[in-house]
Amino acid sequence: MRNQSLVHDPPRFARGSLQGGFARGYFLRRYGVLHGRRGPRTALTEALVVFGDALIFSYDLAAFRGPVAGWRAPAGRPRHPQPPRDAIDERISLLESLRLRVCVYGADACT
Repeated sequence: MRNQSLVHDPPRFARGSLQGGFARGYFLRRYGVLHGRRGPRTALTEALVVFGDALIFSYDLAAFRGPVAGWRAPAGRPRHPQPPRDAIDERISLLESLRLRVCVYGADACT
């Protein structure tokens, strides 16, 4: 199922991209997700998501501005504890996680 409002309404798509990126950047910093054994995979996934969003879907810099603003927002605040282990599904591979993200945009690969 395609999310038509995101794909066919560029201003709304850019706003959603900016807000989603902000949330991801904030979460990564505030919870210290990039520290520890999951850090490299998380950083790679985030980089692929940002570049994919900017180059394939939105064609603007909202995909870059959101995570940067989210990363800066919690500066100087104490880090929250990392999410509980059972909050992360270890069965989802890197490729599967990327496929799931593409499915949000209604790609044919998801049917």
